[in-house]
Amino acid sequence: MLTKGSAGNKGSAGKTPPKSTKSARAAMTEKEATAVDDSSVENVYFLNAFPIPNSVLRTSRVCVLSLLMVTGTLEAYTLRLIPIHIYGKVIHEFDPWFNFRASGVPRRARVGCLFPLVRLHELYPLGRPVGTTIFPGLQITSVLIRRALSMLG
Repeated sequence: MLTKGSAGNKGSAGKTPPKSTKSARAAMTEKEATAVDDSSVENVYFLNAFPIPNSVLRTSRVCVLSLLMVTGTLEAYTLRLIPIHIYGKVIHEFDPWFNFRASGVPRRARVGCLFPLVRLHELYPLGRPVGTTIFPGLQITSVLIRRALSMLG
């Protein structure tokens, strides 16, 4: 709002416009002057012509990120179901007892000792090179969770 008879030039921080534009603003209607002075909501201009409030940008950013997270989760789930659609409901590449035993190896020693490990009882006579034939994410994650919980008590 414009105030009459105010002392000093408060600039954009106060409600009084600078003295140099006072005559130009006097020609505006009260509604236009109020719209110009209420700049608490900053706008971003799309193509330098269309104003978009920051609140709309924040909301759309959250919506886009949520959509990407949901899409990524569904894609990951679908990717894991491809072998079931191709080969049927047969257990393959899944051995919970082996994963349980393999997660105990880095827990007892260190994470790096999982990679040179060779299981002699599997794939006779050469054995199975565990470090190069598994994805160690499950084992490392289980060790990290166990260490975090033991630190908490």
